[in-house]
Amino acid sequence: MAYELTIAQALAEVVTPAMTPHIVGPRVLDVGCGGGRVATSLAAALPVSVVGVDPSASQIRRLARHARLVAAVTGVLARGEALPFAGRSLNTVISSCAWKHWPDPILGVAECLRVLRPGGWLVIVEIDGGSTADEFWGFAQNSRVPLGLRRAYLRFAMRTVGGVAPGRDALERSFHEAGALLPDIRRIAGMPLWLATAEAK
Repeated sequence: MAYELTIAQALAEVVTPAMTPHIVGPRVLDVGCGGGRVATSLAAALPVSVVGVDPSASQIRRLARHARLVAAVTGVLARGEALPFAGRSLNTVISSCAWKHWPDPILGVAECLRVLRPGGWLVIVEIDGGSTADEFWGFAQNSRVPLGLRRAYLRFAMRTVGGVAPGRDALERSFHEAGALLPDIRRIAGMPLWLATAEAK
C-alpha cells in the first residue's frame, strides 16, 4: 500500500506525459495496470476510455477504487500474455513497468500488437535495468517521491530491479521477435526509464 500511495503515484506523474503524445483514438488498454494510477491519470487528462488489465485481483480492486471519480476507467482480471480482446479492436495499448514481470515478454508484446488496429500504437515504459544508483536517486529527487522515502526507494530499486528490468537489447529483441516493425526505444530524459513505441501495421 505504501508503494501504491507514493512510488506508484510518482511514476505515474512521469509516465503519463511521456505516453500522452502516442495515444490515438478513443480506446486505450493498459496492460499490467497495477492499481490504476496511469490509467486514471490518462482518462482524466484525455478524451479516452481506458481498460486496465492485471493478473492480480487485489490490484483490480485498487483500480476500481481509484476509478470511482473517473468513469472512463474499468478493470479486467487477465494476464498480459492472454488478453481477452478481439484482434484489431483497440487504438492504443500501453504498459508501465510491467514488462519485467511478464513470464514471456515476447508473447506479451505479441499479444499487445495482436489487439491493436492498424495505425494504433503500442507504448511500453519500463525501468532501465542498467540504471545506476545515481540515476535512481535523481528520479527520487526530481519526482514526487516523498522526501522521507527517497533513501528507502533507492534501496528498493537497486535491490529489486537489478537483473530483472531489461537493458535496451532485451527490450528491442522482444519487440522484433513479436513482429513489431521499426520500434523506437529511447530513454525518458533524465529518468531511469525506457520509452518503447511501435505502430501497428
